[in-house]
Amino acid sequence: MAYSMSQRLEEYEKTHLKPYFKPMLTRYELKFPETREERYSKAFALKSNGNNAFKAKSFADAFDLYEQAKALIIHRELTALELDLLVEVHSNLAQCALNLVAERKVEEREALHHAVCDCTQALELQLMHKKARYHRAKGLIQLDALDAAKMDIGTLEGAEQDAMQKLLARAVGAHNAESLILQLDDLRDLQTKSNRKKWGFFC
Repeated sequence: MAYSMSQRLEEYEKTHLKPYFKPMLTRYELKFPETREERYSKAFALKSNGNNAFKAKSFADAFDLYEQAKALIIHRELTALELDLLVEVHSNLAQCALNLVAERKVEEREALHHAVCDCTQALELQLMHKKARYHRAKGLIQLDALDAAKMDIGTLEGAEQDAMQKLLARAVGAHNAESLILQLDDLRDLQTKSNRKKWGFFC
């Protein structure tokens, strides 16, 4: 059975990412409102509370609230309002994960994968969503997936594109420097082996 990208991402999130983030999240039991309209209203209120927590730089609390909002609006067929809200929630979750990485409050690689997954889910729903594209480019750069990041950066414009190009340039520079160091190490190893063979003793 073939799985869609969103199904694979959801499975990855369930098996790899949620177990890590669970201790960080507030434990909560969601009581689902009875009607779809009530669920949307509750999700919108949770997203607004998440935005307030984010503005107060309480990124873990914001992440928790966005997760609750997301749980209320996942349906097989989304209305236009639900789709817009879900896209924003995915994008905001990614930004929270990136900020928590910057604050060194979570394990870096897991959080970056979480951010990239949320952005991809947002972009599957709304291909031209600039914030999700921006956050995914940033996450991909930090994961050293530079070729994939370049594709996202190519769709950005103005100051956002400039910022990501600068971040990419620094990452490429660091990558090249690391590659050069490894090459020098390899050359030293080869020289040492050559000297051992020539002189018959360890240098």
